[in-house]
Amino acid sequence: MSEKYKSLNSKLKNKPLIIVTLIAFALVVFLAQISISLKDMGAREPASLNSNAKLKYLNKLTVHQKIKPPISITIEKDIIGRVFAGDEFEIVANVISEIDTENVKVEWSLPTFVEVVSGETYHSFQYLKKGEPKQVRLTLKSHSEENQQIHITASAPYGKQILSSVDQFNTLLEQDLKEAKAALVERNRNYIGQ
Repeated sequence: MSEKYKSLNSKLKNKPLIIVTLIAFALVVFLAQISISLKDMGAREPASLNSNAKLKYLNKLTVHQKIKPPISITIEKDIIGRVFAGDEFEIVANVISEIDTENVKVEWSLPTFVEVVSGETYHSFQYLKKGEPKQVRLTLKSHSEENQQIHITASAPYGKQILSSVDQFNTLLEQDLKEAKAALVERNRNYIGQ
């Protein structure tokens, strides 16, 4: 065999070893970067909460969770039922905070075919004591048989950030919405199958 052939053959035998070495090196660098990032994430804290509340609040968080604001708002959906065109109905929402909170703003967002009969679409609370719920109410009238989505948002400043919570009410019952979606899926399947 010629020297050139032996040299080429030797290089080809070492090629898989070189590739494996490069992959291993890249993997070590990647894992080191992740480790550094996780350390940095653990050191960060929301600057907006006082120290006692901050510790209690941070203990509830995990790496994979979306940050949940201390303030929450929920619409009492079970007291209403299905809403038909021409119906008047009262909608009630409860706002509550896990910590003492100042300057809370609550705002309803109404679709085109819903009209306010009584009540205000905007409320503000100067101070919301920890765990003490506040209610906001509206009497509305629907002008449509279609589903109308009514939203409510509660927000408050926490340090330099404004955190908010949102809830939604549908004028159709959840079961009706599921059946309508299932019917739409079935129509699409039939159409595609033709």
